[in-house]
Amino acid sequence: MPSQSFMPCFGIDNTSEDAAMVQGGREPFVYVRDANNVNVTPAGKIDMIASGGKVTSAKYKGLWQSPLHKDVFGLYVNDWVKVRVDGNSWSHEVLATIGDGDICHAVLNNLVVMAGKHGIYNYDGQTCQRLTIDTPPTPFAASAIADYTKTRSVAISWLRGSMESSLSDYTTIGEVGQVALPMVTDPTVTGINIYATNVGGTDMQLAGTVNRGATSFVITEGHTLGMAVQFAHLSPMPTGKYLCYWRGRLITATANVIRFSEPLAYHLHDERHGFIQTSQRVTFIQPVESGLWVGQSDHVIFIQGTQPDDMTISIKSAQAPVPNSAIQIPSNDIGEVAEGGSLVTVWLASNGYVAGSSAGQIVEYQAGRISNISAQSGTTVRFDRRLVTAVN
Repeated sequence: MPSQSFMPCFGIDNTSEDAAMVQGGREPFVYVRDANNVNVTPAGKIDMIASGGKVTSAKYKGLWQSPLHKDVFGLYVNDWVKVRVDGNSWSHEVLATIGDGDICHAVLNNLVVMAGKHGIYNYDGQTCQRLTIDTPPTPFAASAIADYTKTRSVAISWLRGSMESSLSDYTTIGEVGQVALPMVTDPTVTGINIYATNVGGTDMQLAGTVNRGATSFVITEGHTLGMAVQFAHLSPMPTGKYLCYWRGRLITATANVIRFSEPLAYHLHDERHGFIQTSQRVTFIQPVESGLWVGQSDHVIFIQGTQPDDMTISIKSAQAPVPNSAIQIPSNDIGEVAEGGSLVTVWLASNGYVAGSSAGQIVEYQAGRISNISAQSGTTVRFDRRLVTAVN
């Protein structure tokens, strides 16, 4: 075939028969079976991909750039680091020692949040600390119960500024009694809330607040109780392999379980109701306005609703997605799947790139032309109005 017949090129087609690879007429075009190290322009011109070079010898993993701050973060050996990118001179600032393993990032209320092997951390540009607060140990009665017909229950929570932990288990004391408080080992905890019921009651109310160094608290006869407890029966938000923010909740996913934080209480999780189980392991999770696009081993699902109890799951694609290849992009870059939402999710599947809209609809751009794409993992970036996915 003469060389000029390769123009204009419409890209790769590895599924059609040979006769369908070339079309003549007033608007001729061709497809090719494979194309390596080239870009195909919208006009059908083939350009060589610009070469790259080594920028650092440091073995960073999980590199991610904040869309809000433009700072770069990653994992270096066992440390979560902020990477200083300066041409071929890269260095980093250690934020926290988190252990080796997968990490995932998100932006949460102007903070950078990272889920690692041993927990969820946040960074405000100055300070890095664990997002969650451990549930306190159970306090115990430091004085004997004089009258067992007049008892009340007591529990405590820990404070970090205005943030409050989940509630400890209950202990029983008399109507008047002293509560021994456990030692605080978390250096970020600033105070302790003590909750109690009325005599013979069941509703926990605030009995008092003390500083982190207090070792006991006395409840007196007719003790005035304040606001009701907010975070009973909750636990610290668990970490996960995947992390995102959606509708006032932080979401993590590991294996086939997707877990939701409490609304606007991102550090807390309801183990009884705040989760969804999928039929297969999660291979990516990306939010849009009305739901979550979730990759599975051999298909993609859309989870729609406002909270875990009323969410519905529907299968939207029967093609296997490349794990970790999903990316969130502005809908004005892909007008045909905008459907009123400001963001769409795009991932690489076995039949090419697929876009998922906020309404749960998909567009398979290379369906019928490309097949048999497979990889263990992929990383997608948006560059010069193109999507580029590196796979391994």
